[in-house]
Amino acid sequence: MERNKTTIIVLALLVVQLSASCASALGVSPGSINISNAVRGGYAEKTLLLSTAGDENLTLKIDSDGEIKNWISFNLNESYMTLENKSSRPLLVMISVPNTARNR
Repeated sequence: MERNKTTIIVLALLVVQLSASCASALGVSPGSINISNAVRGGYAEKTLLLSTAGDENLTLKIDSDGEIKNWISFNLNESYMTLENKSSRPLLVMISVPNTARNR
């Protein structure tokens, strides 16, 4: 199996939609996921930590975007999740590189 010659850097995997009335801050750590030498047909997973120090609960829409959005999935039953005030929660990001992926 050939290796992808570039590094896949997944920045801003999450499209987070906060309600307009909510002024709470959201933290995502790490801020990027870097997968070097991805293999066609390969699989990787990384955990992001979502956190807030705000006084209000946050309702988040979790989604992927961009050229490889179909490769990305999350360990959620729905595309929305609630992050309670002053708390943190892990989010598992799963990346499946298809056998038909182009070399770069």
